[in-house]
Amino acid sequence: VLDTLIETSDGDLRRAITYLQSASRLHKLVASDSKGNKVTPESIVEISGVIPHRTVQDLAVACGLEEGGKSGFQAILEKVEDIERQGHSAVQVVLQLHDLIVSHPTLHPRVKAKSSILLAEADSNLNQGADEKLQLLRLATAIFSVVVESTRS
Repeated sequence: VLDTLIETSDGDLRRAITYLQSASRLHKLVASDSKGNKVTPESIVEISGVIPHRTVQDLAVACGLEEGGKSGFQAILEKVEDIERQGHSAVQVVLQLHDLIVSHPTLHPRVKAKSSILLAEADSNLNQGADEKLQLLRLATAIFSVVVESTRS
């Protein structure tokens, strides 16, 4: 729970305290027995608005950034629609995808640089009111193209 709290609050102690208080209050409201009162990492993630790591990881696989599943337009479309159905913020997806790409240990620096430019464009478009689903589709397919291009050279 502490690791999740530190990660989701980005080192902001006030934010961490707020998340912890909110999660604790949530558990007291829904728990009918003493076993249900424990704050879990999942409840911290839910309170904070951070997208579950698995969801971002699945999108990265669809974009070809990670091994372990199918990638390409159909896979991207499925993951973006799943993100939309779950009600996650596209801005938060962009932020977490950025962190994943920048800290990725095996991605070529050129892929990281081109992807960062694409992420910045998507963030700018989203902040100007662009449609979230379309921006995520555009971003993910463009990243996929960058990854495919890098494997050819």
